[in-house]
Amino acid sequence: MRRINLMLLGILVCTLALFAHAAPTTKPSSPTTKPAGMRLFAPYSKMNSLTDDEKEKIHEIHRKYLDDLRDLERKQTDEIAALLTEDQKKELREIEDKTAADNKARAGAKKDAAMSDGEK
Repeated sequence: MRRINLMLLGILVCTLALFAHAAPTTKPSSPTTKPAGMRLFAPYSKMNSLTDDEKEKIHEIHRKYLDDLRDLERKQTDEIAALLTEDQKKELREIEDKTAADNKARAGAKKDAAMSDGEK
């Protein structure tokens, strides 16, 4: 009986030790991995001396300006569209649709070419 109690006590101690070892002692203050999609642009992407904090701040600044740029482009498009007649708007939509279709076809051809090169 004493052996069984000692064996159970040993198993319990080992189990507790494993849980204590596996549990983190502190929570990380920031994520240990980069946020998805966080890529710097040149020349900053080539700099090895930047800290993670600096990289994150550069990324935030760049993203803010890209958002502002998108807003300006949208505003420009809206203001120009306000000047156009309905026929001109229709013509513009046709041009944009054709351009989108051409780009899609070109991307498909490029993908097919890449796949056929990989098979060789």
